[in-house]
Amino acid sequence: RDSSVTGVQTCALPIWFTLAQALPLDALVAEDGLAQAEARLLPMAQVVGHMPAVTLSAAGLASVKFGRSLGPADAAAGFGPALASALADGSDGHVRLLDEAGTLVAVATPVAASGLLHPAVVLV
Repeated sequence: RDSSVTGVQTCALPIWFTLAQALPLDALVAEDGLAQAEARLLPMAQVVGHMPAVTLSAAGLASVKFGRSLGPADAAAGFGPALASALADGSDGHVRLLDEAGTLVAVATPVAASGLLHPAVVLV
């Protein structure tokens, strides 16, 4: 990660697709263009599926809703390994935050040298 990049830029999620997967403009302007576009939307959980995950406790979920940083006590499972993975060389530095049912509720980034995760993109 580039330490000179601003906070907004570090929260950007890497999303990519091939040209073959792109929807051509003529398909978009067709009568069923909206339906074709909707059919190609990817669920957020699928887009970030490569990221390590933390399952949150009820208290951790409440903290995420208020944008508070999270520590091990806010997790039901996976905090240590996910944090270590997010800090590893070559990682994009993001962690999926899941509720106890396994639903994606946020994407977090490590807070430098604190051992905490901060929700960067909150979906609930």
